[in-house]
Amino acid sequence: MRGGKQVLVCSRTVHSHNVVKHLKMTIAYKRKYLNINLIYALIFTVPLFTVSLKSSESWMIIIGILTPTSFIAKYFYQKQKKYLTIEDERIRVNNIFGQGINLNEILTIEKYAGDYILKTGKKKLKIDTTIIDPTELSNLNSELEKLNVKWE
Repeated sequence: MRGGKQVLVCSRTVHSHNVVKHLKMTIAYKRKYLNINLIYALIFTVPLFTVSLKSSESWMIIIGILTPTSFIAKYFYQKQKKYLTIEDERIRVNNIFGQGINLNEILTIEKYAGDYILKTGKKKLKIDTTIIDPTELSNLNSELEKLNVKWE
């Protein structure tokens, strides 16, 4: 990492009495992806804020404040929460809807157009690999390869 502090993203705990595994791994966004989101937030902030200040209509003021604020909040949420979390035998995409599936239910993993599509009997989970930090993508690949499922 250039100039930033390194954060422990993978921790393991094993108890000797009852074998309890705890694995928590987070997969971060590409820095470029996060920076583009921040640039969009700043681009929307200036014009919408000035329009809302000049407007006498309350709905314009509300939109002029909420839109840039939501973009900035999205940036900080994505930076803090990361893209994926693998924890307690579950993989989850950290977005508003919080989609996730249990690792032991995955039957196949399909690679298609830069995406991984993890399929169970009932659910599908799409992971966009183009927005994952390249160093973290290798960690994700190694965890998915441990599953011993069919790759398509």
